[in-house]
Amino acid sequence: MTRLIVSVKTYGECIEALKGGNVWIDVKNPALGSLGKAPSDELIAISEKLNGSTVPLSAALGELRKLNEIPKNWPWKRIRFAKIGLEGCSGSVWQDSARKVDQILRALGSRLVLGAYADRARAMSPDLSDCVDMAIELSMPAILIDTFCKYGGGILDYITCDRLRDIIELVQGKGMAIALAGSLTKSSLKAVVALRPDYIAARGAFCIGSDRMATIEHSQVKDWVDFLAVSSN
Repeated sequence: MTRLIVSVKTYGECIEALKGGNVWIDVKNPALGSLGKAPSDELIAISEKLNGSTVPLSAALGELRKLNEIPKNWPWKRIRFAKIGLEGCSGSVWQDSARKVDQILRALGSRLVLGAYADRARAMSPDLSDCVDMAIELSMPAILIDTFCKYGGGILDYITCDRLRDIIELVQGKGMAIALAGSLTKSSLKAVVALRPDYIAARGAFCIGSDRMATIEHSQVKDWVDFLAVSSN
């Protein structure tokens, strides 16, 4: 069954998302971009709330080329993985930096997950194939395919279902999980779920007025949880 990842920015939103059902909680700051670095105070509060529970937790670290240091005060042993984007990395030897971050996170008790952008021209990011190759090399637990720009099209506007299906089969064949995101809506959800990714990740679709900068409503989360449950039967 495809599971739902809900990206929250605050402790309050985390509580609201969990009212919607059995979801994976991801923490980020949408004001800082697609994979905006999670606010430390909110992340710590959420981690404490989830302590002792089985709810998975992940967090965004921002963009690789802008990452100066790994936050030492994050609750790393509670964070399943940290996502990092590849904006502006096209044409550079970004793989060496990714390897270093991966080593640091392993030592902290967490894991790295790359955020590959489907709208790579706008993000000036590497080709999806290069991102997948890096994820496989490092035996990452998962890879995320997302969109860098949240206004002006969703994931299916930049990559065909056939190519997504090929990538999903390749990644899953290596024993890794794959998450699909990128301005998903109810109308695009059905086509994306049909590809059978391990996870669907979203934020804007759950916010008031579908505005990713607004606040999450649990009723919107529940709608998607219920849809995924029906789709898996």
